[in-house]
Amino acid sequence: MAKELDQMISLRQLPPDSSLAAFAKAIVHDLRNPLSTIIGFADILSRDRQGMTEEQLDNIASGILEAGDQLEEMLKTISHWPLQDIGSR
Repeated sequence: MAKELDQMISLRQLPPDSSLAAFAKAIVHDLRNPLSTIIGFADILSRDRQGMTEEQLDNIASGILEAGDQLEEMLKTISHWPLQDIGSR
């Protein structure tokens, strides 16, 4: 998903010193954190679910939900920003 975000905002087409490029890189960086958490927990579950206790499974599920909530909040916040103003700053 992070690669898709990079492509969607076309970082490679922006001048490296533009404020929009810096903004886009910061957004992608911030979104990768919770996404990496979700992917990491999913990887653990896909490889070792059988040997886990109910408490371990609950902790992983809580971690996935927390990271998902964090990602959703970030996306809600971003969706309310006046993005047309960013490139002009």
